[in-house]
Amino acid sequence: MTNAHRQGDGVTRRHLAKSLGAGAFMTAAFVGSANAQTPAGTAPPFELPQGAVTVVAYLQASGGRENKLAEISSHLMAEVRENEPGNLLFQTHRGADVPGLILFYEVFATEEAFQAHKDAEHTKRWFREIEPLVAGPVQVFVLRAV
Repeated sequence: MTNAHRQGDGVTRRHLAKSLGAGAFMTAAFVGSANAQTPAGTAPPFELPQGAVTVVAYLQASGGRENKLAEISSHLMAEVRENEPGNLLFQTHRGADVPGLILFYEVFATEEAFQAHKDAEHTKRWFREIEPLVAGPVQVFVLRAV
């Protein structure tokens, strides 16, 4: 584990596993076989393309700034969904039982799509805007579908 993947202020992997469910923290729980049955009102499961890039990232809001951080992050989510055709999924979450936790679950079709996301002006702007709102660095886990 590198320094960038250390525990955040008040947020530990144990907290994340408890909030999200142990399996959901580091796996794509929504991925299933093409023949799976889906309950009414739910999206059908799908398989990720081989080599797809999944990103799980989280951060901790500082001193009551969770609402502003969530608002800025919702704007990023909308921009990614609208302007990045290589993005298959981008979802922002708030910690259910960890106050101030913001978690992102993102899936990109290719490494190139993920690089385009990192290079996009809206992503760079988001990092600038959140700097005064967070208690530490964004913790990022990059995974590749097999």
